[in-house]
Amino acid sequence: MKDIAKDDKVSSALKGEIKRDINQIKRKKRSTVRVPQGHVLAHRRGKEARKGNGYADSDLQVVKSHKTQHKYDNNGKKR
Repeated sequence: MKDIAKDDKVSSALKGEIKRDINQIKRKKRSTVRVPQGHVLAHRRGKEARKGNGYADSDLQVVKSHKTQHKYDNNGKKR
Protein backbone atom coordinates (compact mmCIF):
# COMPACT_ATOMS: atom_id res chain seq x y z
CA MET A 1 0.00 0.00 0.00
CA LYS A 2 2.89 2.36 0.70
CA ASP A 3 4.11 1.91 -2.88
CA ILE A 4 0.71 3.02 -4.18
CA ALA A 5 1.02 6.32 -2.31
CA LYS A 6 4.13 7.13 -4.37
CA ASP A 7 2.77 6.00 -7.76
CA ASP A 8 2.05 8.82 -10.25
CA LYS A 9 -0.66 6.83 -12.06
CA VAL A 10 -2.91 6.52 -8.99
CA SER A 11 -5.64 9.11 -8.40
CA SER A 12 -4.98 11.85 -5.89
CA ALA A 13 -7.96 10.73 -3.79
CA LEU A 14 -6.48 7.25 -3.29
CA LYS A 15 -3.01 8.65 -2.61
CA GLY A 16 -4.51 11.04 -0.06
CA GLU A 17 -6.30 8.28 1.86
CA ILE A 18 -3.18 6.14 2.00
CA LYS A 19 -0.90 9.05 2.97
CA ARG A 20 -3.35 10.02 5.73
CA ASP A 21 -3.10 6.53 7.22
CA ILE A 22 0.70 6.56 6.92
CA ASN A 23 0.83 9.88 8.78
CA GLN A 24 -1.50 8.52 11.48
CA ILE A 25 0.83 5.55 11.93
CA LYS A 26 3.75 7.93 12.42
CA ARG A 27 1.72 9.80 15.08
CA LYS A 28 0.80 6.46 16.76
CA LYS A 29 -2.94 6.97 16.08
CA ARG A 30 -3.22 3.86 13.88
CA SER A 31 -1.31 0.60 13.51
CA THR A 32 -2.09 -0.43 9.91
CA VAL A 33 -2.83 1.14 6.54
CA ARG A 34 -6.45 0.61 5.51
CA VAL A 35 -7.64 -0.29 2.03
CA PRO A 36 -9.41 2.77 0.54
CA GLN A 37 -13.21 2.73 0.48
CA GLY A 38 -14.69 1.06 -2.61
CA HIS A 39 -11.50 -0.90 -3.31
CA VAL A 40 -10.12 -4.33 -2.42
CA LEU A 41 -6.69 -5.92 -2.46
CA ALA A 42 -7.24 -8.59 -5.11
CA HIS A 43 -4.77 -11.31 -6.00
CA ARG A 44 -3.63 -11.49 -9.60
CA ARG A 45 -4.90 -14.36 -11.72
CA GLY A 46 -2.80 -17.44 -11.16
CA LYS A 47 -1.51 -16.01 -7.86
CA GLU A 48 -4.55 -16.78 -5.68
CA ALA A 49 -4.26 -16.97 -1.91
CA ARG A 50 -5.36 -20.60 -1.92
CA LYS A 51 -2.16 -21.37 -3.85
CA GLY A 52 -0.11 -19.94 -1.01
CA ASN A 53 0.51 -16.41 -2.31
CA GLY A 54 0.46 -13.42 0.02
CA TYR A 55 -0.51 -9.78 -0.39
CA ALA A 56 2.74 -9.04 -2.24
CA ASP A 57 1.04 -10.67 -5.25
CA SER A 58 -2.09 -8.51 -5.04
CA ASP A 59 -3.23 -5.26 -6.59
CA LEU A 60 -5.65 -2.53 -5.56
CA GLN A 61 -8.85 -3.09 -7.52
CA VAL A 62 -12.33 -1.55 -7.62
CA VAL A 63 -14.90 -3.82 -5.95
CA LYS A 64 -17.07 -4.06 -9.08
CA SER A 65 -14.25 -5.27 -11.34
CA HIS A 66 -13.14 -7.76 -8.68
CA LYS A 67 -16.63 -9.26 -8.55
CA THR A 68 -16.67 -9.44 -12.35
CA GLN A 69 -13.35 -11.29 -12.26
CA HIS A 70 -14.86 -13.92 -9.94
CA LYS A 71 -17.92 -14.18 -12.17
CA TYR A 72 -15.75 -15.45 -15.02
CA ASP A 73 -13.37 -17.65 -13.04
CA ASN A 74 -16.06 -19.49 -11.03
CA ASN A 75 -15.30 -17.63 -7.79
CA GLY A 76 -11.59 -18.38 -8.00
CA LYS A 77 -12.03 -22.12 -8.55
CA LYS A 78 -11.00 -22.17 -12.21
CA ARG A 79 -7.38 -23.22 -12.48
